[in-house]
Amino acid sequence: MTPTPPPLPAPSSQWTPLQIRSHLQNLNILFYVLAILHILANGAFLLISLAGYVSERGSTSPDAAPLGLFIFLLAVSVLCAILGVVQFFTARYIGRRTRLQYCIGASFLACFAGPLGMALCAYAYVALKRPEVRAAFDDGNALPA
Repeated sequence: MTPTPPPLPAPSSQWTPLQIRSHLQNLNILFYVLAILHILANGAFLLISLAGYVSERGSTSPDAAPLGLFIFLLAVSVLCAILGVVQFFTARYIGRRTRLQYCIGASFLACFAGPLGMALCAYAYVALKRPEVRAAFDDGNALPA
């Protein structure tokens, strides 16, 4: 009869420094990708709104829909630009391990990007709320030596 092997150790619920760096690097890259997608969407909405406005500008139709559509698409374009800048700074701050509260708040704005942004928001929230990740950020709260 062979002896039974010893029981496996209980899994650790804390992340190692390597795991912390890996998750923060993943978040950094994903927020840069989301920022680029927002900027590309900004350009697309801006081009569509301008093309629609220019093509209907000479029309004699009393319908005000082209102007309303232009204003709506212009507002969506501005929103995409703002979100792109916010996500860019979020990626920078995660890469530098600074401004944790900003990163958590800005991750919720990623929900405006649809399913990709919602998944990124959930991943960022779970990762950034862990105590060991919070300790990795330097928000200037450390006591002087």
